[in-house]
Amino acid sequence: MLADIRRFGNDRARPGETSTAGEGEQHQRRRSRETDVVTHVVREPGCQEPRQLSRAVDLGIIPWNPLEPQREGVAAEGVAHAAGDEGAGPHHDQQYCDPASNIDPRELGLPARSAADGQQSAGEGAGPPRRDDSPEETEESRRSGVQIVRVCDGEVLDAKARGDLVVEDPVDDGGDRSQTDDLRCFHGFVSLRRPHATDHVKEVLVSPRFQMRRALLILALASAPVFCRAAAGRNPVNSVAARPNVVFIMADDLGWGELGCYGQRKIRTPNIDRLASQGMRFTQYYSGAPVCAPSRNVLMTGLHTGHTPIRGNLPVRNPDGTVGEGQHPIPDESLTIAEVFKEAGYATGAIGKWGLGPVGSTGDPNRQGFDLFFGYNCQSVAHSYYPPHLWRNNQKIPINSHPIPGNERLPTGEVRLEDFQADTYSSDVMEAEAVRFIEQNAKRPFFLYLPFIEPHVAMHPPKRLVDSYPASWDDQPYRGQSGYLPHPRPRAAYAAMITNLDEHVGKVMHALKKQGIEKNTLVVFTSDNGTTHMAKDPVYGIGGVDARFFNSTRELRAYKGSVYEGGIRVPFIVRWPGRVPAKSTSLTPAYAPDHFATLCEVIGKRPAGERDGVSLLPLLTRKSESVRRKPMVWVFPEYGGQVAVRLGDFKVVRQQLKTQQPGPWEVYDLSRDPGETEDLSSTRRDLIEQAKTTLRAEMSANPRFPVTVPDL
Repeated sequence: MLADIRRFGNDRARPGETSTAGEGEQHQRRRSRETDVVTHVVREPGCQEPRQLSRAVDLGIIPWNPLEPQREGVAAEGVAHAAGDEGAGPHHDQQYCDPASNIDPRELGLPARSAADGQQSAGEGAGPPRRDDSPEETEESRRSGVQIVRVCDGEVLDAKARGDLVVEDPVDDGGDRSQTDDLRCFHGFVSLRRPHATDHVKEVLVSPRFQMRRALLILALASAPVFCRAAAGRNPVNSVAARPNVVFIMADDLGWGELGCYGQRKIRTPNIDRLASQGMRFTQYYSGAPVCAPSRNVLMTGLHTGHTPIRGNLPVRNPDGTVGEGQHPIPDESLTIAEVFKEAGYATGAIGKWGLGPVGSTGDPNRQGFDLFFGYNCQSVAHSYYPPHLWRNNQKIPINSHPIPGNERLPTGEVRLEDFQADTYSSDVMEAEAVRFIEQNAKRPFFLYLPFIEPHVAMHPPKRLVDSYPASWDDQPYRGQSGYLPHPRPRAAYAAMITNLDEHVGKVMHALKKQGIEKNTLVVFTSDNGTTHMAKDPVYGIGGVDARFFNSTRELRAYKGSVYEGGIRVPFIVRWPGRVPAKSTSLTPAYAPDHFATLCEVIGKRPAGERDGVSLLPLLTRKSESVRRKPMVWVFPEYGGQVAVRLGDFKVVRQQLKTQQPGPWEVYDLSRDPGETEDLSSTRRDLIEQAKTTLRAEMSANPRFPVTVPDL
């Protein structure tokens, strides 16, 4: 018989609710009768209460349907009731720690019971309301001793039966595995209050008919901190099934102001806007570099471009000196975030554009931690959305017998959209592969990296999306004069590419929801650098992009290829239900090296070696508003050679370092001047000296991508 469910943990009052827990309240303890099953709930901060518990959760005793809506008459404030003995009496509402061990929860690092927790829901002195559909306690439940069920937002995530140290995992297809350490961590829920492991609801279901096991249970409680500390570096949520999936979506050349949730007025992005409304949106987030390859290297390694092996877009060369397929590879000794996930037991997939080394090289994604790679290995091939082939691991997959090249000019004549289309649109194929990966790995934790290619030019969006934008936008065609491909409606085409990217995001989110795993999946959305930059043409930038028409950078200075704000400040959204608060915005500066540290903390891994980023997890879960102590650094040897250092609200920049006349130091106060219009270098020489000191310490030599900063 399941008597009651109570909440433990560092509860925060919900809107309209006042916390009644007080430090001086006297905790009262009573033993339960041996016919009871007393349920303890440890709710850790950051995860929503299981409001939709329509039945008390005790696998094997009370049926559980995580999709069933809450029934009328069942308490919804984090408390669920089930059938108990007739006239159960007040002893039911006094059980707040293990009835066998008789331990005050405060001795376990848990808060004392609150006055609210002592209230009866069906009248004073009355037991919990009886549920006619709640079966009686079974012999199986009496034998099991202790059961552990983990619930978040009304979904069962995993369950453990203590008696034989076997894991019963409904999320992982019911597979049984012996995980003694994880089990002891669950029993020692005091250790689960460590900062790295406080983001999940833990429900411990205890059947008191285990007199022969009391000593063992007390021993497990007493020894739990040791075992939890041993396991903490592996997995903060202590169960393979419980660990969150991670989907990391990276757009290609998407500007800071090109999404509705970042102020865009013309381009439709409903799915990404919804993602932002369900999570946290950052307003001062920076990519790792102003162009593709080094930005992706920063993401993969957690190193800034003063330390990364790849600091620019450098194509590989064939033995005859011609340009090959792929970019200069990251070395074998690089530790990537995919390798960390793989070591932690995650399925790993990358679908989209790689750009960090050809197939068979040290930078091959299969050699850098990914079980599956599907898409463009080479970013130059990705200039066409109708390429001859894509790659599935080391296999070349032909998709177009008559591919469309990524560059062509049409100085005269009619520009027709259909002349630049072929049979198979690569984005559709990659989107379908992403959905398939989610379906195939829904029963195990996975890391899915989705570096989609939109809105990088050439402009090849589906005609249906082009036609959905006003014809009045385009009074002249783009003829390829600024590179890439002509298009009859360049402004509509650019908007259509971003809307197509938005549709990819929507399909991915739908796949997660369809598999029932969206609540246990952390989703990140960002971009590799800023908007495509301008060209000599007075209207159309590179590839026909008219960034001024869309106000793509929202008055930030410069575009892709620059360490000014417009080249590196990009959208950044994180959605993780129950952990990251919905409809939240962070003004705290963050940048791409932080992802490595953040994701490692999320899955409880501490890889060897120094990284340049900091974990944003305390910021994401609202446990801290300040996480950064070191300056942000960008070292970029291309586009003339540039460096930038962000020091608090200030940014120090130097341009044209690889020219005969290097530019001067510049200083901007981004808190007052995000557009970098007022140079403060004449009055803030102290900041220049700080930036120089930082660069001396943070710029390692890189003969492949050299850049020299005068007077360092």
